[in-house]
Amino acid sequence: KEGTHVLFVIAGEVKYWHGIHTALEMRGTPATATIQKEQYLCEQVLFLNWQHQGVLLARMPCEFATMEGTAFHQTVRRFPLILALCKKFTRAYVNELMASTEELTDLPLGTQAMRELIKKVDEFMFGPQSGPQSIQTLSRRGHGLWTTSKLPVGLHRAAPAATLL
Repeated sequence: KEGTHVLFVIAGEVKYWHGIHTALEMRGTPATATIQKEQYLCEQVLFLNWQHQGVLLARMPCEFATMEGTAFHQTVRRFPLILALCKKFTRAYVNELMASTEELTDLPLGTQAMRELIKKVDEFMFGPQSGPQSIQTLSRRGHGLWTTSKLPVGLHRAAPAATLL
């Protein structure tokens, strides 16, 4: 199934099965990951035409915030400096995926890998001595979509045993 939204878990937890695409296949197979409050998945839709790589299942009442990838793209295009930053980040992100020997999943990159990508892009855009504060400063100065526009974010609830991906 085509991926269209980043999912942010607001309350509850969900289980993710990589490489499984039907409820019948999940029986007796341990979940690949548990996604809990304040975690997210499917960030890939922000950078790629993405096909889901597994199934997400709510086993308790859950709340999600979602961000549509195409709405994110349309918003970013209105801010040339942020667009350039996002394009550079997308190239670095895709290079990271291509260099990895891991299978593609709907799970986010690890924290350390994400920090390194942000550092690389920050240094490229603002110079080697800039540090990660450069991106934050850019946003505070009003050059970023974070201070001047609202991204469309939806709030959704899932009942137990709801299949989400």
